[in-house]
Amino acid sequence: MLSSNMLLLNLILLIDVRHFHSQLDSEAYGDILRESDTAFQNSGSSDETTKFLAGVHSKLGSSKGFTRAGINVNASTNGTFIRVSYQSTFDQGNAVETFVWRKVGDGLKLVRYEVNSNAFVTR
Repeated sequence: MLSSNMLLLNLILLIDVRHFHSQLDSEAYGDILRESDTAFQNSGSSDETTKFLAGVHSKLGSSKGFTRAGINVNASTNGTFIRVSYQSTFDQGNAVETFVWRKVGDGLKLVRYEVNSNAFVTR
């Protein structure tokens, strides 16, 4: 049986991934950057990150759904990090998305986003 903390984490993850996809679908890349963790913001220039996110959206199209494939929670002196992978469906194909989130207060901040899809090489 899942603890209430794990149920709450699952709900927050669901809400945050849906929110990310909504922003990606509406091309609100600046909002993704502003709402993310400083580690994500500093992983490249905002121009590079915006071009990456725009490229993902251009190749995959709008998000249609996702199913969690795996989760790992790591608590350390640097904070609590949640790495979660999804099998995701988009207009133009399927993808494996991996999000790394940092727990901040009662919420999560995006630290890293990775996406792999055959659509990147076939489209």
